[in-house]
Amino acid sequence: MSTHKKKNVIGMIVPTVDNPFFASLVCHAESILNDKGYGLLVCNSAKGVRCPCCK
Repeated sequence: MSTHKKKNVIGMIVPTVDNPFFASLVCHAESILNDKGYGLLVCNSAKGVRCPCCK
């Protein structure tokens, strides 16, 4: 028998976390969500950024 617990997680996709605007946005969102019992899953879309591993 498996037990399932509901997870309160919200996803957020940002173009890059290197930009101070998006880093601040993620930080504030996480703080607000944590206060309300939610977790935050952040994904970096790397829009316009070349990753060294993609050469």
